[in-house]
Amino acid sequence: LSHLPPGACFLQKLLVGLDQCLLLENQAQELVLLLPNHDVYRPEVARDPFTSDLVFDRASMGWQEVVGTPFYLYPVHPSKTFLLPGSLSATLYLALLRIMKFDHAAAFTLIEACSVDTKFTAEESWMFTQFNRTLTSDSPDNHPDA
Repeated sequence: LSHLPPGACFLQKLLVGLDQCLLLENQAQELVLLLPNHDVYRPEVARDPFTSDLVFDRASMGWQEVVGTPFYLYPVHPSKTFLLPGSLSATLYLALLRIMKFDHAAAFTLIEACSVDTKFTAEESWMFTQFNRTLTSDSPDNHPDA
């Protein structure tokens, strides 16, 4: 986060764990976070079972078939303390990344704000398969904060 201007410490917490993002600013000094949207998983590392490293599979055909855009845009609230996801799938993806980085409190806050009264889209359904991957025996989330 060394690229942030001095005095921008309020953004540091917001961007933690989103290493692949790009922070954009327009002439009105409004901020938007551009976050690539890819199939993601946490690799198994025998010497570090709680690794927060993530692998982004840009070649995943399953992901490419259901995802409508290769990125999500998240406007930063003027208070610079939270993001404003524009869709349920954008919210779920952000929550997924937070879970995979072991920031369960932030993920809970995002998920708690979700509500739907329609059938899930293919993209939203795919997000739930990604959540399931964090619970399988291949990639267990055995972190104490889970």
